[in-house]
Amino acid sequence: MKKLIWMCLLNLSILVLISGLAVGQVWHLANQATVAWDESTALVNGDPIPAGDIVRYKIYLSDGVGNRTELEETDNSQATITFTNEGQFFVGVSSLRYDQENNLLSESPITWSNVEPSEPFGFVFWQMLAEPIGLRIQ
Repeated sequence: MKKLIWMCLLNLSILVLISGLAVGQVWHLANQATVAWDESTALVNGDPIPAGDIVRYKIYLSDGVGNRTELEETDNSQATITFTNEGQFFVGVSSLRYDQENNLLSESPITWSNVEPSEPFGFVFWQMLAEPIGLRIQ
C-alpha cells in the first residue's frame, strides 16, 4: 500500500513538473474570442508584396494533439471565433497570397497561439449547464 501511495505521489510530482514547463501559457475561458495579428507586408525573402497581389488569412483551431480544423478565410487582420465543441484550443493563422485573377500563389506556414515569440495562449470552452427546472416548495 505504501508503495502505491509513493507511486501516486511520484506521478503527481511529475505532472506538476511538466505543467510547470509551460510557464507563460495563458488559458482563457471563453465561448467566443476575437484574435488579431500583424498583417503580412513582405515575401519571405524580404521583398515587398507585388502590387496587385491580394493577401488574405486562413484561421485554424487545434486541440494540441494533432486535430486541426480550418475555420475561415478573411481579408482582415482579426477574426472572431465562436467555440461550439468543448475542450482546450489553440488558434492558428496563415497568410495566403492571391493574384488579381484570384489564383492562390502561395501560403505561409501557420503561426500558432501556443508558440513563441508571442505570449503563448489558448482557449478553454465548456458548455453551460441547463438551468434547473421544476423549482417548488417541499
